[in-house]
Parts: sequence; structure tokens; C-alpha cells
Amino acid sequence: MKTKMTNKEYKGPILVISSFFIGVVVGILVLSNFIPKGNNTNDITKSIKKVKDAVVTIETRNGSVRESTGTGFVYKTTLNKAYLITNQHVVDNLGVTVINSKGEETEGTVIGSDAKLDIAIVEIPKKYALKKVTFGSSDKVEIGEEIFTIGSPMGREYAGTVTMGIISGKERKVPTVMEDYNEWYMNVLQFDANINPGSSGGPLFNKDGEVIGVCVMKLIQNEIEGMGFAIPIEQVKTYLDTLEKGKDIEWPELGIAMVEVGNVAELNSRGITVPEDIYSGIVVLEIKENSNADNKLKVGDIITKIDNEEISESSEVKYALMTHKKGDTITIKVIRNGKEKNINITLK
Repeated sequence: MKTKMTNKEYKGPILVISSFFIGVVVGILVLSNFIPKGNNTNDITKSIKKVKDAVVTIETRNGSVRESTGTGFVYKTTLNKAYLITNQHVVDNLGVTVINSKGEETEGTVIGSDAKLDIAIVEIPKKYALKKVTFGSSDKVEIGEEIFTIGSPMGREYAGTVTMGIISGKERKVPTVMEDYNEWYMNVLQFDANINPGSSGGPLFNKDGEVIGVCVMKLIQNEIEGMGFAIPIEQVKTYLDTLEKGKDIEWPELGIAMVEVGNVAELNSRGITVPEDIYSGIVVLEIKENSNADNKLKVGDIITKIDNEEISESSEVKYALMTHKKGDTITIKVIRNGKEKNINITLK
């Protein structure tokens, strides 16, 4: 026998079905707020198109023999000239050929460079500069932020190679060796985008296509992958005017000869004794007359800190000074006659 359902009996199922569809709609609206409005890959693709023609390949030669290759980028143009940034170790007092993204070649002139900063400025005719970059901020970049590089790994055959990654670390203190075989520290950005020989001197871009660094090196060991480094662009901008004018960067120096506390043979030869409970620091061996250290430090002083940063190697003293300019005042903590003493020195 058939039964007839009343209107009242229909209300339950209708309410259940309505609630289901309302829940779906509300859920979609809520989720839409968490879905990125843009596509990061597409955004970076647009940035790459915007800046790729500002990047050039650099070839160096000794006479007619090609010595090496690297990368550079246009950052400034005038009525007739264009100016490129690259690494000093790329050009290194050799003849320079610059190839733009169209394959057009021109001779470049190194007008300024500095080995400690590892930056060189190369001048070319403006007509070979297809575009120029915009500087961003390496100070504001955050760890995990997306970046990309454009370079010429292995030379012009692979010019315009793009690699992507993230910022892996900031203010990394990485040791390097100068041409005079003195060890030096560089303060660099760490990133994981792949770079290879020929990428040196190329730009490190943020996702908006602004230059935040100059690619300078990578760690090369069988067990290491994805550890590239770039000179922060703020460091570079500080000295651009000096280098463009062909002037040397005048890095502050203390004017001392020094050695690590562990170099017992050298200390004994000079009649300097270090207390047995001192295991780290730098011992002052000599002081140059009229230097920054003259009348401030004494032979036998043990430098343990500069501006509250621990000092255990001679190269760390040089690095600490490189972060300052003439006129800055630094605080050096020393152990003198068994007692700690803070000494303020205004660099000249």
C-alpha cells in the first residue's frame, strides 16, 4: 500500500541537502582566501624576460689567447657609455671582450677594480648595452626568499643560463685566498641556485628582477651541493663611485704585525710570552709609527674582540676592518699584563 508524505515530512531532507550545498559554497569561499592569487613561476618568468638583456658574457684574453670567461651586467648608461659590474677575479688585468645577449661583441675597458671587494667596473660603448638592471636591497632580503641568477656557465655557448633557488643564509663569513696568498674573509649571501665556472660576476636577482648581489663563488667538494655565494649589493653600491673614477678603495688598517696565540715559535723568537690560560686571540708583534694602532696598542697585547666579535685569526682582524670606513670608531678588547682592557680607535 502506498503512503502519502506530507509537506511537513519533506522538510527534513530539504534542510539537509540545502545545508550541504551552503557548506560547500562557504568552504570554497574560505579556501579561496588561502590560494595564491598569482603564479610565482609566471612572476619570475616575467622578471627574467625583463632583465635577461642586461646580462652579458665576458671573455678575457692574454694577447691572442683566451684565458677565461665570466658574466657581468649593465647597471648604468650615459650618453655614449655603459657600465658593467663583474668580479675583479674575472677580468684580472687582462684584455676584455663583452658579448651581449644578441651575440654582439665589443671591447671592454676596466676602469676600476678592487681585489678585496672582488668587484670590477667595465666600460663599453652604450650601443652594446641592450638594457640595464635595477638595484634591490640585500639588507631586506629574507632567508627562504626566492631568487634567480642569469649567467654564462662554461662561456658564450651557454650564455643566458637561468637557475632558480632561495636565499639559504645571510652574513656568511667565507674564507678566500688573495693573489698574494693572504687569507681573506668575505661577507656574503648564501643561495642554493646552481652556478658554475663562467657564472662569476653575474647578478643575483630577487623574484621581482632586482639585483641583490653579485655571484662570486661556490663551495666545490664532492659531498657538497647547492652552496653558492654572492656579494651583497649594498657593499658594492658603497664603492661604485670610487671605482667608476678609477680610484683605489682605501681600506682602513691598524698598522700592526700580528700572529695567532698558537704560533709559539714566532712568539718565542720575539720574547713574547702568552699566559697558559689564553687559547685564542691575536698577539701584536709590531706597531707601525703614525698608524691607527700607534699610541693605542702595545707590543704583546692580545686582541680577543673587535666590536664585540670574537677574534681568533689574523684574517678576522682584516675582515673586521673591512666593514668600516675611515672616520669610524672601533672598540678593541685586549689582554694586557693579564688584564682585559677596551681600547677605542678612530680609524684614519
